[in-house]
Amino acid sequence: MNSGESRLLAWFVELHSMTCVTFATTKAKAQWMATKSYWDAYGRRKGEWPRARASRAEHYDKSALRHATPQRAWCEDHVANHPTC
Repeated sequence: MNSGESRLLAWFVELHSMTCVTFATTKAKAQWMATKSYWDAYGRRKGEWPRARASRAEHYDKSALRHATPQRAWCEDHVANHPTC
């Protein structure tokens, strides 16, 4: 890992009673990634910003999905069944 490269960490993010897992360097980036994925899946209403609550999901930090491109939010079952690095 380069000294300038930040480590991607696993985060649980809850949006509208749905929980997903994202991989980001900060809590704010994890919330944004989950919000963007939510909008991609369900559409965006003008002026709507869903409330996103994030907490760390340390046991998924080594998931191979952290290197998937493009970065997105994943359902927890998918992350749990995906191999680790």
